[in-house]
Amino acid sequence: MKVETGLVVGKGLGDVVADFTHATGVNKLADLYTNVTGKDCGCAARQDALNQIVPNILPG
Repeated sequence: MKVETGLVVGKGLGDVVADFTHATGVNKLADLYTNVTGKDCGCAARQDALNQIVPNILPG
């Protein structure tokens, strides 16, 4: 039995979290926050910060 996780070697933690939020639809809450308040949710900054801290979640 083969299970595909969608994780890619060399993908940063921020990218993995972003993929998860898109796959589960959680990112829609961030979009709603931005639309209602007019303020940026900060998702891109958090994604970049996580990628800096853990650049390769699955090192080759």
